[in-house]
Amino acid sequence: MLPKIVPITHNQEHGVFINSAEWENFLKQHQMLEHLFEWRNGLKEAFQEIRDIQAGKTDYITMEDFLNEC
Repeated sequence: MLPKIVPITHNQEHGVFINSAEWENFLKQHQMLEHLFEWRNGLKEAFQEIRDIQAGKTDYITMEDFLNEC
């Protein structure tokens, strides 16, 4: 739900006023969406890496070799 806004104009600049509770809610929702997009982009990169490995464009390491390195 969008916050209630009060439009303002000053010297050809435009803005809005919203109360602080609605602003805090907006910031929380915005942060959640940023995290969601970061997660989505990480998945896209991972799937692209898989396609590159399958196409032979990228080297890979097996899980066994990875575990043996530790």
